[in-house]
Amino acid sequence: MNIDQCPDVVDSRSRIGDWEVDLVIGKGHKGGFATLAEHKSRLYLALPIANKSAQAANDAITTLLAPIKHWVKTLALR
Repeated sequence: MNIDQCPDVVDSRSRIGDWEVDLVIGKGHKGGFATLAEHKSRLYLALPIANKSAQAANDAITTLLAPIKHWVKTLALR
């Protein structure tokens, strides 16, 4: 979902599990980072990606969230 479409509970930061997803693309559009920010705890996670393809971003996000999947309620794109 787009960050503007988040339910009110996400904006209130009253629970753990609501994540914001962003991609930081490197100079010359060669590689970058997939970043995740948890709204309540302010935990930040990042993983380098080789390119800005949807598959690279999806793989990085899945890798980052797999160990804590029980703490994921929503993902919002920034």
